[in-house]
Amino acid sequence: VFQSIVQNFSANETFGCLEECLEAAEAVTVQKYQLSTSVLRYRDIALPGFKGRITYNLSYLSEQERLVLATIAFAANYTGVGIKTTMGMGQGHMVLAR
Repeated sequence: VFQSIVQNFSANETFGCLEECLEAAEAVTVQKYQLSTSVLRYRDIALPGFKGRITYNLSYLSEQERLVLATIAFAANYTGVGIKTTMGMGQGHMVLAR
């Protein structure tokens, strides 16, 4: 997820620290998830996908790396994740957990 967002922004060179962002994203682990499959109907085409919640563990990262990834996660609200974002797929929303 994080790598997809970084790649979206890397085309515009928005993040000057591309390598740092990708390295931090590789260290992220999934803590828990609740996902289900879903089908988006677009005209005569059925596009399979999933929806749900994913909680990522950032505790192994430095404070600076967490801030960078929080910025990237916030950008998911505007860029989408993965492919077919212009069709309404890949919507992401960051929720901060304590």
